[in-house]
Amino acid sequence: MYYRPQEKRRSPLLTFILSTLMLAMMAVLAFLIGIYVGYFNVHVTTLAERYAPTPTPTRSALLYIADGDTYFVEGKLDNAIEAYNEAIRIDP
Repeated sequence: MYYRPQEKRRSPLLTFILSTLMLAMMAVLAFLIGIYVGYFNVHVTTLAERYAPTPTPTRSALLYIADGDTYFVEGKLDNAIEAYNEAIRIDP
């Protein structure tokens, strides 16, 4: 008769922990692939966006043109010219 040593088997707890860990890693990988592909609508801010200076509130050229038109209708030609020049300076 041949004597064969008994094979070592993993404990059921270790098997459960390893399979749960593998499943969690697959779920995280699927989520990250979904973000990369665009399936989930998640906006990731970059370092440049996070530390970008906040824009200062400035009037647009269209507002200066509207002011110039109003001054022109009222007959204030000097103010209208100043408003038009400011609009040109902002958006040539």
